Parts: sequence; structure tokens; C-alpha cells
Amino acid sequence: MEDSLGTIEFTTDRLSVGPWHDRAAATGLALVDVVADLLTERTTVALPDSWRGAYDAARAARWIAERDAESPTLLAVERSSDRPIALAIVAGIPGDDGGVGDRVGLDLRIGYLVAESAWGRGTASELLGGLVGWARTDRRITTMTGGVDLQNTASIRVLERCGFQVVDRDADGATYRLDLRADGHRHRPDNAPDRPLAGIRRADHTTPETSPSTLDRRDAIAELGDALRAITSHTIGTEVDDDVIRSVAADVRALADVLAERQRRLDEPPSVDDLPRGQRLFNPIVGAGNPVAPPVHIEYVDGAAVGRCTLDWRYEGPFTYAHGGISALLLDQVMGYAAAASGHPGVTGRLTIRYREAVPLGEPLRLQARLVDVLGVRAAITGSIARESAPETALVEAEGSFLALRPEQATRLFGDAAERTE
Repeated sequence: MEDSLGTIEFTTDRLSVGPWHDRAAATGLALVDVVADLLTERTTVALPDSWRGAYDAARAARWIAERDAESPTLLAVERSSDRPIALAIVAGIPGDDGGVGDRVGLDLRIGYLVAESAWGRGTASELLGGLVGWARTDRRITTMTGGVDLQNTASIRVLERCGFQVVDRDADGATYRLDLRADGHRHRPDNAPDRPLAGIRRADHTTPETSPSTLDRRDAIAELGDALRAITSHTIGTEVDDDVIRSVAADVRALADVLAERQRRLDEPPSVDDLPRGQRLFNPIVGAGNPVAPPVHIEYVDGAAVGRCTLDWRYEGPFTYAHGGISALLLDQVMGYAAAASGHPGVTGRLTIRYREAVPLGEPLRLQARLVDVLGVRAAITGSIARESAPETALVEAEGSFLALRPEQATRLFGDAAERTE
């Protein structure tokens, strides 16, 4: 497989990436030691079952031999320190269509992991972005594909940031793909939201590319949101001793004091938000930085807004089922997305909910909403919640009317954020 792809080498602002044997040798480290250091309980949690867990030298040596026999593996080294901080596994597979124009038609399958010490620094985005840049220079490669667990929101954000779009999804995970055939540019309109759309967005609005510093801050906020979601969920489910609970409470209060050192005003929009492009990191439904949010991941597919999430203890009403108010909250969000994405953005004027069955906790859910009619300033939207495993059987249904805002109304509700660009 490595012969078919040739040698893959590239550099980014912070990384030097190439064949793992060569890169490890250049640092003066034994590859077996590098692998044993990178592959830990935490970094392998999203990998295939047989790859998970800690690695000693013997297991690392076996894993290296297995990878060498299958496909190329790349090692990313931090340029400033010569420290290995990430791995990427790639394989060139013949594509379904045989290529377009002078492209042969290889699908580059990708997987990666990042050292724990490099988490929260944008390393994965930089690594994948560099790999995308290299792939664009090889005219044989038409697409790039990667799989991700639906609960791995950090990896989903990395893929979406690099232009990948979901092409398949089931209860176990999702497949994301990047098409390289459009003159070297990704198939994504400039005004498409970088994250699930929330609030008001003009269909004709375009903004400059988001700055690297803002992207890094969004990643940091999303990581904090993930951590806080884990804390709140585990808090509700914990049965540890009272003294442990009090100790954790003291630690959390101390961390809260750190975050309180610099706070924005209540009427001041977050520095990372971009409302016209759908960037709402603290939205209570889709906001990756809001610990209240599941968060829901929403796409616009074939004229419908489709959202997916799994609810946990934080949303419990009846035992093992979601609170009814949560269903209304979820539907309001996805229906608003459907209105905006169909060209009729507005705010909720009426929302009628019909509860058919209880919504379960711990099961992947599918939310769907669609525009059905427009009458003046009112967009009629229908929505539903179903199990991912039974999408045709609605647990909750909704009908809503979403009202277009006049400019002065939008300014009153959203302030300068409605027009702000970076």
C-alpha cells in the first residue's frame, strides 16, 4: 500500500510529518518507545477494541508490525522540540467512480490519534489539515474518508473544520468524506455554518475566513464544555462517599473562581460567536461550549434539518426517560434550523407538541424538521423525535410557526451580533 501512495511527507506551522520509522529515527528515539508513549488508555479509547489500552514495548512492537503490513503510518513531530505528538494511519483505496478528469480515483482512508500532552492545542486540526493539503497535490486522490464515534465530538469538530461532510451514519458511528475534485476546493458554500446553525442567519450572508486564533479558542471552549458535561452527568449518577463529594465540590468551586476572573457582560456577545454564520458556542442545544447542551449535531439533508444526539441523566424526567420539556427544547431548535436553512429564518411564534411515547435516555435519537409552507412572514415547520434505530416511528411530533424579523426587531433581540463579522 505504501508503494501505491508513495512517500507522504509534509510540514505545517508546528509539525513535521512523514513515515513513522524515518521520523522516529530523526528524533533519535526508538519507534517502539514512541508508540508505547503515544498509545495510552485515554488516546486509544476511540480506536478498534483490539487496539485499546496501555502499551508496553512488546505490545507496541507487535502493533508496529501489524500496521507496517497493512498501510502507511505517519508520525507527527513537534518542530520546536522534536517531540513525537501524533500518529496518522492512511490507506489508498480505489474509489467508486474511478476518478474525474485527471484524477485516478483513490479514496484516502484516514485515522489519527494525538498524544495526551498535545490535547487542546489544535494539533489534530493541524495534522489533518496538513494531510488534506498533501492529498490535494496528488492527482490520483479524489476523496478522503474517516470514521468517527458519534460521542467523539472533538473528532467530529476536527473533520468538519477541515471540510469533511457526513455521508453515512448508524448507531455505532458516522463516516465523513471530503471531495477533492472541485478544482481543489471543498464542496461547501462560503456562507454555510461551520457548526450547527442557531439563531438568525441571512442566506446571502458571507464572512471572511475565521482567524486561526478564533478557531483555537473555539476548540478550547468546546473541550471545556465536554469536560463539564462529563462532570455534570457523573455528578447525577455518582454514589461515591460523602467526603469525596465534598472534596470534589471544593475543587470545582476553585476552578469556577479561575473562570470568573474575566467575565463578559450579560449584554455582551461571546467573542467566539458569529451569528450570521450560525456560530453559537453557548447555545443550550447545539453549543459545544455549553455544559447544558447534549450537544445536538444538525445537518441539512434533502430539504430537511436532521439532528442527532443521545440524552443522559441530565435530562431525566420519568425514570430512564427524558423530561417532556427537553423534547420541546430540542424540537424548537431543529425546527428553527429548518426554517433558516430553507431561506426563511425567524423566531418561534407558535410551537405545538404532541407526545406519542416517552423519549428514552441513553439511546441515539434522530430529530427531523422540514418547511411545509410559507404565508407572508410566517414559515410553517413540522418536526419529530425518533429513535435512530427506528426513524419512521415518531416519539414526539411538533408543528410550529416561525416569524421573520424586521431589521429593528433583529437588532433588539440579537444586538450587534446579528451583523457582526470577523
